Amino acid sequence: MKSKKIVLQTLRWVAVLPGALAASLAIEVAAGLFYTLFNPTEPLFWVNLIKSCLGSFVFVWVGHWIAPTAKHPIALVLAILMTLVGVTGLWAGVQIGERLLDTVADCVPQMVVPGITYWQLRHALPPLQ
Repeated sequence: MKSKKIVLQTLRWVAVLPGALAASLAIEVAAGLFYTLFNPTEPLFWVNLIKSCLGSFVFVWVGHWIAPTAKHPIALVLAILMTLVGVTGLWAGVQIGERLLDTVADCVPQMVVPGITYWQLRHALPPLQ
């Protein structure tokens, strides 16, 4: 029984980053499809903004939920990773000459939302079991 618990905890640790990435991508794809199917005339700025906010939130929240122990440090690490992705995306978008408004809508939420999510998980929301 003890070895089964150790195996399950190890699998959960291995699944933290892939699970968070998969959930974030699934949310972003689903939001993009939803807006494309039901409102194709919506400006790209709002679609990118909503997808980026949802994806960043889900990335931190799911990683926090999957981790078997040390949930708050894992949420902090995931928030930092997503913030670095946002900073890198903003820098790359400016360097290649992408339209600034679309770059900002896609990258700035990735720099802000993970920190807010971490704060909520740490202070405002009840602990996940």
